[in-house]
Amino acid sequence: MEQPPDLTWELLEEVSPAGDLRWTVGIINPEGDSDEQATSANSLPLSAFNVSTDLQGIYYWRVLADWQNPQNGEWQPFCEDPFSFTFILGGEQEVPEQQAHTPTTTPTITVQPEQQSGQPSAVATTNLNCRIGPNENYELIDGLRVGETAPTEGRNANGSWLYIQPPRAVLKCWVLASGVETSADIGALPVIPASQIPALPPTPSPPDTTVPQTSCWVWNPNLQKNVCIDPCPPNAQPGGACTQ
Repeated sequence: MEQPPDLTWELLEEVSPAGDLRWTVGIINPEGDSDEQATSANSLPLSAFNVSTDLQGIYYWRVLADWQNPQNGEWQPFCEDPFSFTFILGGEQEVPEQQAHTPTTTPTITVQPEQQSGQPSAVATTNLNCRIGPNENYELIDGLRVGETAPTEGRNANGSWLYIQPPRAVLKCWVLASGVETSADIGALPVIPASQIPALPPTPSPPDTTVPQTSCWVWNPNLQKNVCIDPCPPNAQPGGACTQ
């Protein structure tokens, strides 16, 4: 296998800002593992990333930049690309012609040949997120902006989500059907089999909002009654949790 390349980038002189730039570089290897590293330089070796970089296949990477305003010293976003760069390690493989967005371990979904001719399309009526599966708990990998058109290759069983090819990405993804107008009846689109849709990620557990109990009852001889004290002193008598 060839030596892994260094990742390099630069800004055009006419768009370079007056202040300093700091870069965040993201990479995704052929297995879908990803990592990001920050740098002030315009180059990073692959060895800087905490993912396997000795795999054969297509790697995706992107560059994000923050700009420091010289007037107030604050950092603010300067540019943010999708995963629009690729390189190949190993044997012969086809490089996608379109720009790639966030690759994942999404299974390949097969579309019947008859759908390739006169393929229906969807026009976004609102800004939409495009996800790797037909549910809002799936990872966001791209988007469809108001007025953009995308080929529509299928739907889920109840037609609430459509499987599209977004204009700026190699990977296909899912958008809400309620946010688009289609050139064909949604019900006539092929149903993508459940076996070809990634498993739904587990719903994250809600954060523990329980407030720790720190108050307790303490006998006050002057008042001749128990008083709720916070924080509870050591060896409090009679003890027991209370609320002030």
